[in-house]
Amino acid sequence: MYEERSNFDQLSIERTVKDLSNLGIRQSPLTWEKAKRWAKQLETGPEKALGWLILRYLVFRTTDQLESSLRQALKEAAQHFGQSAKLPQETNWKKILDGSSNNLHFYCSPPTLNSYGQPGKSGELIARMVSRTFKISKSYAYDFTVFSAEERLLIVDDASFTGEQISGFLDNYLPAKSCPKKIAIILAIAHESALSNLATRHPNIKIFCGETISKIHCFESIAKTWETKKLWPYSDQTPIEVYNSLCKKHKLVSIGESSLGFGGLGIMVGYEHGIPDDSLKILWGESKTWSPLIGR
Repeated sequence: MYEERSNFDQLSIERTVKDLSNLGIRQSPLTWEKAKRWAKQLETGPEKALGWLILRYLVFRTTDQLESSLRQALKEAAQHFGQSAKLPQETNWKKILDGSSNNLHFYCSPPTLNSYGQPGKSGELIARMVSRTFKISKSYAYDFTVFSAEERLLIVDDASFTGEQISGFLDNYLPAKSCPKKIAIILAIAHESALSNLATRHPNIKIFCGETISKIHCFESIAKTWETKKLWPYSDQTPIEVYNSLCKKHKLVSIGESSLGFGGLGIMVGYEHGIPDDSLKILWGESKTWSPLIGR
């Protein structure tokens, strides 16, 4: 049942989504045209309302924004290693990373032990960005079975939400146990669950991130806020009920999977280079009757 006294205004929401694209806050692949095409898959009523609210509250990070977050994480990492090497506190962090103020030598690697990371994988893309932008030598973790006294390895990625991928990598990377103080994790974005997971399983490896999110930034919490603030206009169905029904209708969830994405966190984050599988399934899932908003 539609609640006439709600604060839901679809036209206003559509204008906001369009403005986010026109102002360059959202860029390809999340263009205004792509958003409209994706929304056309939804039936008028609760589905359509849910879709536009998700489009409005989805966090999109451009490559420039990710680079800025990585810069903050790298700065903190450089200062940490500089302090460990007993460098003067005022030493410029960039000079620490490039070795011009000391004899430390930094390398960056995606979180993989494969002989070569797949070109499209986020860690590989971020490692190339970090190397190009911050002049840090790009390498691979498997090249470092033994560290010299001056070598430091930065494991880089765009984000970690559950921490499972990076923890799994570290579990199988012997230097993570033998010389953890020469390794650091560098992330543009991290969920509090990932930080907790990594700190518990690998307490001796430092983690640096430019942006931290928590469960209040995820779908279930945001959906409840829509109801509290009367942004959700239907009194007989909740946004979560409509969402789960939508996923079932379009067969977006396989047995053993969560409709909220990997780890069941309900992440609402996308990037220019793709979208994490921790995010809502309707954003990246695909079926005979459903096309994704952002492809993986």
